[in-house]
Amino acid sequence: MERKRSRAAQMLLDARMRMNLSQTKLANLAGISQAEYQRLEVGARSVGGCSAKIILNICWVLSIDPFVLVFGRNNVDESSEAIS
Repeated sequence: MERKRSRAAQMLLDARMRMNLSQTKLANLAGISQAEYQRLEVGARSVGGCSAKIILNICWVLSIDPFVLVFGRNNVDESSEAIS
């Protein structure tokens, strides 16, 4: 039985497909191994368990907001409420 992807894993897959990149090409651009990226995309590894550098590199390649990937929301919009 196939495991259900997490929201973050699905977001990575969708963004990679939109950019028309293979897992290998994306991993090379992000400076990680293809196997490491694959574990993130299939949900075998949580994005919360990765270093900030890895997450930021992947987000830069995919042009996605790291706050949305990790937290599921835009931190800029939500953080002002937390400070008040």
